Amino acid sequence: MSIWDVEPLSSVWQLLLSVRCSFGKFASKRKLAFAFTLASVILGAVIYYMVYQFVLWLKMPSEDMKLFSAIVVAIFLAIPFEGEENTSERSVKVMAYALEIQDVHKVFNRGTINEKVALNGVNLNLNPGDFVTIIGGNGAGKSTTLNAIAGVWPIDSGKIIIDGTDITNLPEHKRAKYLGRVFQDPMTGTAATMDIEENMAIALRRGEKRTLRWGVSREDRELFREKLQTLGLGLEDRMTSKVGLLSGGQRQAITLLMAALKQPKLLLLDEHTAALDPKTAAKVLEISDKIIAENQLTAMMVTHNMKDAIVHGNRLIMMHEGKVIYDVAGEEKKNLQVKDLLAKFEEVSGGEFANDRMMLA
Repeated sequence: MSIWDVEPLSSVWQLLLSVRCSFGKFASKRKLAFAFTLASVILGAVIYYMVYQFVLWLKMPSEDMKLFSAIVVAIFLAIPFEGEENTSERSVKVMAYALEIQDVHKVFNRGTINEKVALNGVNLNLNPGDFVTIIGGNGAGKSTTLNAIAGVWPIDSGKIIIDGTDITNLPEHKRAKYLGRVFQDPMTGTAATMDIEENMAIALRRGEKRTLRWGVSREDRELFREKLQTLGLGLEDRMTSKVGLLSGGQRQAITLLMAALKQPKLLLLDEHTAALDPKTAAKVLEISDKIIAENQLTAMMVTHNMKDAIVHGNRLIMMHEGKVIYDVAGEEKKNLQVKDLLAKFEEVSGGEFANDRMMLA
């Protein structure tokens, strides 16, 4: 007969196993690895004490008693709860990419005379820290791809996964904690009638539950001042100014800062310099590079400027008719010229590039 068949020790043993397995499932689902480890240690200590008292009752030699107790506790801690053996494998899998777009399709106005195939089987994987520029003609699917990621509307089929989390069926507002976004219109990303610091406070609390605390605390102001100083625009001395009084470039710079404030899993830049004059656009792009690099963000930037697409980022993709038709990175990307992109477009798509805005930029 096993010593664990003795009552009431057998019942206690089964209870402890049940508690450990149940808590293990709870911890695994909620990623409470530390809490699970702590609970296992506590349970192990309880079992050790029980075994110790039991072997004292058996009057076993001291050394044999220690060895026996240690073996029992080790066996207990080694018993896996359901799903434990696959945890590390699952972690490796889900952490592989910062973004996964798997065979995504989207058709607008299906079944009508205005039917438009916007995304036609888009597949794209981004590694953590990738800064991808996206080019393509009008209607190629560039901004549509960003809208699909942001959840502006549901996709027809496929999957979108950010940092291992499947967000395909999440509504737009529930994706806010994963994303930062800057639009083409400088007026879109900020509230014109609110102060700079009030706008930044809203960005700082994006994705959090609302409370009755003060909107902008002293610690918040110190953080905002520090962040604004990095822009080099003197805005750290104008934090109580209304955003509506700022220039388009200043507003876009603040929007960039706000989008990166919560360290999003993915930063989406949707032609964010298209409405600015060339000098201001260059400054905003410089700030974009700086923010992305300093915060080690994964980013996607849609642009109509082929030169900017080549100069900025570590990777470039070209879209046509709702598909990715060209993907280049590293040294090959750095050595590209506009004429190379035009030649590649003709080679892959079988037609000439018909977008004067991009060719003349």
